[in-house]
Amino acid sequence: MTDLPGIGPAVAAKLEGAGILDLMSLAVSSPAVIADSAGVSPAVARKAIQAARTMLDLGFQDGMQYAKKREDVSYITTGSQNLNNLLGGKGRKRC
Repeated sequence: MTDLPGIGPAVAAKLEGAGILDLMSLAVSSPAVIADSAGVSPAVARKAIQAARTMLDLGFQDGMQYAKKREDVSYITTGSQNLNNLLGGKGRKRC
């Protein structure tokens, strides 16, 4: 983990003491948890988490990226107005 930005030997030891032993544990942690556990700033924690996610290629995306992706979803009507209404007025999502 010492290859990540802001994570030196001392910070890595603190993370290990907090049970964050590998990149996956770091990648799925929140900045607040990392900052509190390792004694680093939230900005350093965010940078380290992002670097771990990039190294693992987990496919995480922020809300704006997800919203953009959702704009491209097309819908198929079910043929029933009542069922379409139950489904949010858009019919069934096509995969």
